[in-house]
Amino acid sequence: MSETDPSGDGYSRRRALLAVGTGLAAALAGCSNASRNETATGTTAGTSATATPTVTATREDGPQPTQASGRLGDQFAAVRSATEQYADPSAARRDGYTVLGPYMDGMGWHFLDQGRVAQAESDGPNREKPPMLTYVRTDDGLSLASVEYVVPVDSTSEDPDLFVDGSEGLTERWGSHRAATHVFATPDTSQRDFDSYDLETLLTDEYWAEFRPADETIEAGDTATLNWGSTEGKSGDRTMRTVDGVITHPDLRTLHVWLHEDNPDGVFAESNPRFAEGDGGHHHGTDDHDH
Repeated sequence: MSETDPSGDGYSRRRALLAVGTGLAAALAGCSNASRNETATGTTAGTSATATPTVTATREDGPQPTQASGRLGDQFAAVRSATEQYADPSAARRDGYTVLGPYMDGMGWHFLDQGRVAQAESDGPNREKPPMLTYVRTDDGLSLASVEYVVPVDSTSEDPDLFVDGSEGLTERWGSHRAATHVFATPDTSQRDFDSYDLETLLTDEYWAEFRPADETIEAGDTATLNWGSTEGKSGDRTMRTVDGVITHPDLRTLHVWLHEDNPDGVFAESNPRFAEGDGGHHHGTDDHDH
């Protein structure tokens, strides 16, 4: 593949990720001054009641960013430079990213910038402005791991082409993520504005549930009976809570680029075995879009 212009005509204007629920919709538009001024205190340990996993491997069998040279190496360096300011997840939140849970084994916490999603949909993805960031748990707390590009499936007829092809298998591999609804709710019975929660609370596994098929009718203030802490929120043991925030997204084309944590499976791999305690229940897929 040759490099293409990210603002080319192949990208038609369609709907971006659909924010549902007043609390999360406000958060996606931009965090409040109070939340954007918070410090990283208490946020870097992962904050979930789930035990913090240890990095499980350190090998580098797959192609790594350091193997890239020429234009591809320059592209990797530019993206890394543009995103290293988000090493602290609080910095990402202050700059417009919001937490999208629950935590995914092998991928981490996803942070989403709704404005960048809309920009990618109208103008095409911008390498140096990824719509999503992922943070993984380590013994030292949360660590910025990958950048992720997302484009609604119905906005383009083919996978975008963001990076020039490199040697040693350094060729981008787009996957897919099926339409889903992500719900945030704490155990208390009252509904609270999503934007008012501190980052430590938002980074709690047991306050999130994801489920498919997506449900665009659920709103903040509704009650939801879900399996909290799970990406299969309508299966298993479920309890009722009052919803604080919701985000529903359509089918997505997705591309992870592991520029901040080495990935033994390669820089463009979907997930990272160094941070996988299990399958995580995530439903991305590579090489096809039928997941």
